[in-house]
Amino acid sequence: LFSFYVVKRFAGFRWGLLAGAASLATFALGPIWYLIGRGLSEISAAGWAYLAGFSLLRARLGSWSWACLAGLFGVLAFYTRLNQLLFAAAMVALVLPLTRPAARWPHGRALLRGVSLKVPLLYGACLAIGVLLFAWRTWYFTGVFSLFQGTQHDYVSIGLGPSTSAPRSR
Repeated sequence: LFSFYVVKRFAGFRWGLLAGAASLATFALGPIWYLIGRGLSEISAAGWAYLAGFSLLRARLGSWSWACLAGLFGVLAFYTRLNQLLFAAAMVALVLPLTRPAARWPHGRALLRGVSLKVPLLYGACLAIGVLLFAWRTWYFTGVFSLFQGTQHDYVSIGLGPSTSAPRSR
């Protein structure tokens, strides 16, 4: 439904129908059906993320309630799977208009001219509050103010991050 909705807005009903059918065919014919019941957290996080996306598309008109609801769904996607944080933050791009002729890369100022800043700021504030509450919860139970305490972050990390590029002070 999400691919249908976005493509319909950009290219019309027939292309939206084709995009929705392609998404459904990819799900039905691909190996993803194997994850039902086994990868429930990934499926749940994707569901929350798509609800956040739908809500952000509704919030483009300047509705505070839809922006807050999108923030709540984005936070729930992050709580379900911690690796969804960057995806939830990047979804703020959904408030940009898709049908305007100036909605192309070289014309950035014309693209941002019709966008209300209160929706992305409110969505970002809701995400930030959710992340801070998660880190506070970790501090309450473990004594460490962190998002990754108690996870497999240290075991599966490939070593690329802020700590490898920033100099250490002793």
